[in-house]
Amino acid sequence: MKYDIFFLDDELGTITEFHGTLTDDLLIQCAKERFSYPERNKKFKYIITDFSNSNEIDISVSTVKIIAQMAIEVSKVNKNITVASAMPKDLVFGLGRMWQAYADETGWNSHMFHSRVEAENWVKEQLNEDLNFNY
Repeated sequence: MKYDIFFLDDELGTITEFHGTLTDDLLIQCAKERFSYPERNKKFKYIITDFSNSNEIDISVSTVKIIAQMAIEVSKVNKNITVASAMPKDLVFGLGRMWQAYADETGWNSHMFHSRVEAENWVKEQLNEDLNFNY
């Protein structure tokens, strides 16, 4: 499994794409990398995560809690992040809903979708901005 992180719109947002098998270690590594720069965390307006190309899932509930706690820490410097995830497979979608519950105290506007197009369109609608998500 691998992932790609793209910082877009003058680092106001990020899109992460996962490919292959999704594991605990990989998901935690990705979250650490995405949130590794405190100054950038303060600027974020949106985060899009795309699990469309994940073919196997090996994620524990404890990892979902760890990722949620990371988000809670970031929310202490930025309460205004819009989060959308593309999760076409039911298991990943369920894990996304679990993350939403554990990360509720972030105050972030988050939603899960079955497609990347739906996720991107929703973010544009929520932020009412002309975002192109090009990288």
